This record gives sequence, structure tokens and C-alpha cells, in this order.
Amino acid sequence: MSEEVLLFGRTRALVGIITDPPHAARRKPLPAVILVNAGLVHRVGPNRLYVKLARSLAALGCVVLRFDLSGIGDSTVRDDHLPFDKSAVSETREAMDALSTARGVEYFLLSGLCSGALIALTTAYGDPRVVGVMPINAQRHHIASVGEEESADYIRNDTAARSYWTNS
Repeated sequence: MSEEVLLFGRTRALVGIITDPPHAARRKPLPAVILVNAGLVHRVGPNRLYVKLARSLAALGCVVLRFDLSGIGDSTVRDDHLPFDKSAVSETREAMDALSTARGVEYFLLSGLCSGALIALTTAYGDPRVVGVMPINAQRHHIASVGEEESADYIRNDTAARSYWTNS
């Protein structure tokens, strides 16, 4: 596999790392995976989780982007006054745009740990390019902030998933 730095966003101030699969593992129809910051931890993730996850997914044939939201890690602070909950979703969409341009990807799977899971869920709800969300340790008390309908869907699915895993 290979890794490449990607500068993107409206002012090219967002920094990410694209992890490409080895040629033998590339599978064109797979969605690309975007890993969203876990809180204030930069793109390597807590205990380098995002690096390990990106490389493992690339070995399976996925293109993966892990990036720093503005003001975190190597990405510079925004020059506008957009609130974090709005800027994080906007920047995740910019990440999808940039990866589409860089790799020709049309569909995405968003993932994140804790607050990154909430950003992934919120972004997915409003963008048809997102075909799935893989939340890691999503905090249910923050889910209400995404809206009543989205929250109900998330909690219903979360409850069903928890039931499945504990009853299997």
C-alpha cells in the first residue's frame, strides 16, 4: 500500500493522508472510507487507531482518508465564524469532494470514534454519496443534537445492533 498527503478545502488548509490499497487488492466498486477526528485527537487517532484501521482497510482493497478537521493537528484554524458542528460536517463533505477528485471515488463509508461518530452520522444524513456509517463508541447523549428524526433512527438501529450482538 502507499500513503500520500492531501491538502484540500476551500483554502487548501485541511490536511489528510490517503492510504491506497496495493494494486493486487484494489476493488473498484468499494466505497472509500473517511475517518473523522475523535475529539481533539489529530488524524492518527487515539493510540494510532486510525493509522492501523486505514492500513487494514487498504489491505482489503479500500481507499482510506484520515484527515484533521480545522484547528486540529496540521489543519489551520478556519477564518470564518462557522460553529464547530457545522464546520465539521462541511469539512467532511470537502474531504469527500477532494477524494472524488483525487481518486475518482463516488461513494463513501464514514467512520469516527466518539464525536467523530456523531460527525459521520450527521454528514451521512444529508449527503447521498454516503452509503454507510461505521460509528465507533458513539456517545448516545450527543445523538439528540443531530435532530429528532435522525436521533430516533440511530437509537432504534443502535438498540437493534446491541440486541443482536448480545443475543448471538
